[in-house]
Amino acid sequence: MKIIIFSFPILFLFHEIEEFIGFEKWYNKNKEKLSKYNKISKILDNVFSYYSTKGMLFSIFEQLLLIIIVCLLAVLFNFYMLYLAVFIVYTIHLIIHLFQTIILKIYVPSFITSIIELPLCFYIIYIFFNRYDFSYYLLIYYSIVALLIAGLNLYFLHKLMKKINY
Repeated sequence: MKIIIFSFPILFLFHEIEEFIGFEKWYNKNKEKLSKYNKISKILDNVFSYYSTKGMLFSIFEQLLLIIIVCLLAVLFNFYMLYLAVFIVYTIHLIIHLFQTIILKIYVPSFITSIIELPLCFYIIYIFFNRYDFSYYLLIYYSIVALLIAGLNLYFLHKLMKKINY
């Protein structure tokens, strides 16, 4: 089970590398196409007003540390509910990337790793459900809390990324 649990940071890094390598070039190449999606265009324009390699790497590193802490809690204290909730939020994140590609009708960096990782994520979730007797209500609660924390974390990371660059 430890191998499965610690596959999470590896999956996360694999996915983030695709975003890190391709996002800026993709944005610059597709800026005109994206302008017809007013809300998306405004969000991306805002992000790129303070985007930097240093800020992006800081963001990836911070999220990776949080994932490793969640994995350690699962392994050391059998806190599998927290692990699974965070992993489900990550899986939802991958699904969102698929929808971004479908809605925008262009390749979005993160699409390829999302396609590769989603079957693995579903399988890992399946393994946890078959191995442990989770309360569905508690798992939904934990997942919602994890989603809210992840959203707040991203908000604060973007605030920090602005400060890192100025």
